[in-house]
Amino acid sequence: MLRWQARATAGRLEDAKPGLEVPLHALLDSERDAIVKLAEGWGEIDLSHRKLAHRGFRLDLVHASESTVLRVLTAAGMHLPGPPKRATQRHDVDVWVIRAPDPNPSCAAAPLAGLREQVRPVPSEETW
Repeated sequence: MLRWQARATAGRLEDAKPGLEVPLHALLDSERDAIVKLAEGWGEIDLSHRKLAHRGFRLDLVHASESTVLRVLTAAGMHLPGPPKRATQRHDVDVWVIRAPDPNPSCAAAPLAGLREQVRPVPSEETW
């Protein structure tokens, strides 16, 4: 009640934006600079923002989450190379498992006793 009366006498009864202009937990400029320096020094080795965040913690340079490191580097215009792309192996045929009757069943009491698995290469659609 006293705060309201103080605001009324000062003429500030209109609604104000709640909270502070800058959050208390916002990054400081020195922390942003430390993240950029960390990326300049270790970016080619670590290759990702996740590893950089953990390295900054281990080296006691900056304590920031992985997403914060990514946001700061993106705002600074830096791009990490990322892990190398894996080469995909291309196969000419697809391999399918086909159940076929087994000429020599080992146990006649088993429900699938007369079947055995055969792996046969099946030509892929690209080779047709």
